[in-house]
Amino acid sequence: MTPGSTNSFCLGDPGVACDSRISILLSIVESMGYPLAFAKRWNGNDPCDVSQPWRGIFCNEVGNITVVNFKDLELQGTISSDFSMLTSIENLILLNNALNGTIPNELTFLPNLKMLLDVSNNYLSGEVPKFRQTVFVKSDGNPNIVRNNSYPGATPDNIAAKVREEEQASVCIRKNKNAFLGFIDQKLFRRNLKMR
Repeated sequence: MTPGSTNSFCLGDPGVACDSRISILLSIVESMGYPLAFAKRWNGNDPCDVSQPWRGIFCNEVGNITVVNFKDLELQGTISSDFSMLTSIENLILLNNALNGTIPNELTFLPNLKMLLDVSNNYLSGEVPKFRQTVFVKSDGNPNIVRNNSYPGATPDNIAAKVREEEQASVCIRKNKNAFLGFIDQKLFRRNLKMR
């Protein structure tokens, strides 16, 4: 996509550069092949303009992008490490697409990511990077992904709580990546918890 072709963003005054947030968003969707769904629904030079909402982009009252929700858009390609440049993101939702590759480690540095990084039901592989404990990562539905469970001093109760949080997820706990304190009750071993 180039300004002025099949899109309607960054238009207006000739010679005026795109808003920096738009440049970042364009670099993000480049790794997904510049989907037409965005070109049709991204208008103007302000992704936070409430009079022209940008598909999948939600902002706070001061114009910071706080939620990116690209759920169910049939996106292909990879997850761009450039998401890390949107430092105001609190929630990142990429579920139910056809994204492949790995989850970029750079996403672990998003300072405001709070509750949800949802990459469920894609074709991702590799290990899930280690995020702060306050960030809930949903990665179920990616058969080739491995959760990096580096739980220092994790107790069996912590593990049980994690399994309950991810009821439908396939939780794989690697024995050699943890520092367990105590024994793990055999009752925890059900179809969605595996020990490697």
